[in-house]
Amino acid sequence: MEGEFMTNIPLKEKMLSWKYGTKKESKSLEERILSANKSFMTNNFLIKKSTFNEIKLDERIVKYGHEDTLFGFELKKRGITIEHIQNPVLNGDIENNIEFLKKTKNGIINLIYILKYLKNDKDFINDVTILKFHNKIISSKLYGLIYMCFILNKPLLKFLFSIGIVNLRLFNFYKLGLLMQNYKRCLT
Repeated sequence: MEGEFMTNIPLKEKMLSWKYGTKKESKSLEERILSANKSFMTNNFLIKKSTFNEIKLDERIVKYGHEDTLFGFELKKRGITIEHIQNPVLNGDIENNIEFLKKTKNGIINLIYILKYLKNDKDFINDVTILKFHNKIISSKLYGLIYMCFILNKPLLKFLFSIGIVNLRLFNFYKLGLLMQNYKRCLT
């Protein structure tokens, strides 16, 4: 998501997507090279047809979110290293906050289903920051406290994000809470 639109601050109703894109998704070439397969996104890539036909995008993933995470992981498992180039994506169409919150929830649920498809693959968990953190706290005494804080604050956080008041640490907490809230339901 490195791109021209990132320099123009949008209206409040699109602030969440813009801020997340500029601070979390838009990485320099140097940053992407450091973790080549983790930084993979399907919005701008070239691949040999034979390699793509071997791996393909998982057709079980029908909603938005993390199909590129799984694809990058499958490439890594096969020892296929991604070579990043300086080729910024220009994208001026940013979702409004409400749509971005919906997509975020879909992405978290997809991530849980991918985890189920992969039978809780430890390498996949270690490759995905939110899963790695969730795995660390799942058996700790903090899990219940963190979950309760999320449940109590979810309406407020959702409201703040929807009106364009964005703190990315709180948004990461929100995503973790969504993961915690949907984890057992989606894995059964």
